[in-house]
Amino acid sequence: MGQHLGKSSAIAKQARTHAFLRAVVQIAGAAGLVVIVALSAVVTKQVRSRSELQALVQLDGTFTRTGVSSSSPASQLVQPVSIRSGPEPSMVIEDPLVLDDLASPVADDTVSVAEAPLAGSEAELFHPETRWFNGRPVRPVKSIAMTVTAYTPDEISCGASADGITASLHSVWTNAMRLVAADSKVLPLGSMVTVPGYADNSIVPVLDR
Repeated sequence: MGQHLGKSSAIAKQARTHAFLRAVVQIAGAAGLVVIVALSAVVTKQVRSRSELQALVQLDGTFTRTGVSSSSPASQLVQPVSIRSGPEPSMVIEDPLVLDDLASPVADDTVSVAEAPLAGSEAELFHPETRWFNGRPVRPVKSIAMTVTAYTPDEISCGASADGITASLHSVWTNAMRLVAADSKVLPLGSMVTVPGYADNSIVPVLDR
C-alpha cells in the first residue's frame, strides 16, 4: 500500500514538472516570435531609409547636372517676397491676340451696309415696294381723297382742352409728333396713312379724332 502511494505521488510530481516545462517552452517560443517580428520591422525601416537616401542623392545629382549646384545656399533657390500694406494692385491679364487687334488701325471703309436682295423665301415674302413702320411691314390697301388740315396741340388749336393727350390716350409726342387725327368712322384709331407733303411722305399713325 505504501509503495503504491509513493508511486502515485512521484507520477503526479513528474506530470507537474512536464506541464511547467511545456509552459516555459511556449512562453520562450512566443517571446522569440516577438523578437523576430521586431527585428524584421527594424530591418525593413532601415532598408526603406537607405532607399530614400539614395533617391535624394540621385535627385541632388540631377540638380547639379542641370546647372544648380548642390553646394549652393538655399537662398538662391527662393525668390524674395516683399510684404506691403494697403490694397493689392489690380492684376491685368494681357491677351496678345486682343492687343494685336487693338493695336492695328481700323479702316473707315470696313463697316458697310449690305444692300443685297433678300434670298429665298424672304425675297418672296415681301414686295420690293413694301413700306415699313416701327419694324412692321405695311401694305397699301386703298387711297382716299379728303380735305386735310393741320393743327397744333395747344390752346390755339384745341382751346382749353389742350392737355397733350390724344383721343387714343397717346401723348402728342408719340412718333416724334408725327401723327394724324381723322374721323373714326372712316379711319379707325391705329390706322396707318400717308399724307402727301406731311412728315416727308412717311407712314404715320391715326391716334386722334
